[in-house]
Amino acid sequence: MKISYGDLTIIAENLGSLYEDGIAIGDGLELLNELPLSKNYKNSITYIRNDILLGKSLSEAFSKFDELYPGLFIGILKVGENSGQLGRTFNKLEMFYSKLGNIKKEVKNALIYPSFLIGTLILLGVFLAFVLIPSFYESYKNAGSEAPKVAEFLYNLKLSFNDSPILSIVSVICYLPIIPLIIFQVSKYFKGRFKFIRKVKIVKELEEFIFMLILSLILDSGVSLPIGFSYCSDSNDIKFLSDILKGINEEILKGKELSECISNLSFLSKYSISMIKLGENSGSLTVRVKKAEERLEKRTKESVSKLLSLIQPTLIITMALGVLVFIWVFVLPMFDMIYGGVM
Repeated sequence: MKISYGDLTIIAENLGSLYEDGIAIGDGLELLNELPLSKNYKNSITYIRNDILLGKSLSEAFSKFDELYPGLFIGILKVGENSGQLGRTFNKLEMFYSKLGNIKKEVKNALIYPSFLIGTLILLGVFLAFVLIPSFYESYKNAGSEAPKVAEFLYNLKLSFNDSPILSIVSVICYLPIIPLIIFQVSKYFKGRFKFIRKVKIVKELEEFIFMLILSLILDSGVSLPIGFSYCSDSNDIKFLSDILKGINEEILKGKELSECISNLSFLSKYSISMIKLGENSGSLTVRVKKAEERLEKRTKESVSKLLSLIQPTLIITMALGVLVFIWVFVLPMFDMIYGGVM
């Protein structure tokens, strides 16, 4: 089962509205079954409603499905129950997961066209390797000229496949299960060796926005920062920030101010750190963080759009270079051979 920001947004939004309209949570949960939720979430809502009717608290009932409802969701929900501001809490959760979902959707949409181009590039490579290049090898062979080694290798590979297609397919299928194992071992070996990725500008911007969004949710919910960071560090949908949030929490518990704890975080810009420090000094931390978070959201969306505008031409140029290499290695020698024969 997988966490869905879209489903979490729908659940929080509608439970908040129904609760503020005076409808009991049990009845509100029953009405959620009419909404376009995924099967897993609909099933969980049924069990959650039954637990609430048996007298359990809302956070207890939701916590049984921690693979669908993150620790942050359940923790903030618990705060809302204890403070008597459940409707407001649901509204804050709806806003939080809506923004997370929108950013995730922006990134996905930005990768659709590049993925299509990469797929086209792979298909083009397969066509060249198993159809066009072997046919060029036959032309070289018929003309009595020496073919490029690559063409000879691919031609022999194609012949072996044509001679025993069933055996070749079975061999490929047998090797397929090994691929995930190889990928796992390689990723295990290189774990921690790709820290440079987190230094990429757009990755830092995404991390900064998500951090400020989390901080804004904690401050809006009325929970203390240590408790809020504790909920976040245990949440299974933001694992990449887990250690950082735990570290901040430990420093806050030692008596340090938030601005001191975050001053060395590489992904935070001077703007965010200044806004937090200014908010602490002026007593308007919630307002300042909210303002910074909204500005960062806009900037992140613009960065994703810029990245897309760079990726597309890069992939198109790569395809063009591949075609040029093919022409240079296989086609031009063929013309030279024909021209030499005519002369």
